[in-house]
Amino acid sequence: MKYFIYLLVVSVFSMLVGCSSSDDDIKPRERTVSYIDVSDFLVCQGSSKGADTIHYNNLKDRDLLALYFDTVYKPILYQGRIVEFFGDKLTYTYPVGSSSNKILSSYVFDKDSLFIINSGKKKVFVALGSSENYLYYKRSMVRYPIKDTNRDTIFSTANEMSLDKVLQLAGYDSKDNLTNPSDTIAWCNMVYVYN
Repeated sequence: MKYFIYLLVVSVFSMLVGCSSSDDDIKPRERTVSYIDVSDFLVCQGSSKGADTIHYNNLKDRDLLALYFDTVYKPILYQGRIVEFFGDKLTYTYPVGSSSNKILSSYVFDKDSLFIINSGKKKVFVALGSSENYLYYKRSMVRYPIKDTNRDTIFSTANEMSLDKVLQLAGYDSKDNLTNPSDTIAWCNMVYVYN
């Protein structure tokens, strides 16, 4: 009888241990930027008739991005973003200068965006998307001449750009007003897709 009770206790204990779930059993699901879509890229140059769109043949968009946006086109800054799902937690790693920050927090999807919940219970944006299998990040780069100077301004923004928006930023009412052949405006709306 003692042998039977001993086997019963060992069997029950083995089943409980075998059926329990721990954090060690949960495999993290890591997402990193695997592709950058740069298809929305346009360059316009001033002419006596107004802005003309420059069409490039046989040149790759990425080479042009490096040419026109030399100070802000740094794909490594955005490729260094890592989103790692681990049960009900999220680890978000992002570059800051030459190092990177890492945040471990709970997370929530809200209105087609992923947020981490900071210690103050506020949502902090991480990426666009509606599920851990569909995440992306948007960034735009802009270049335009500073009026009455021989300089350009170049910057990146989270706002999507268009010809009208860039002309407005540059202080022009329409593309017809961009008449100086040395003036060039350029912008690129990019989508960083997580795998």
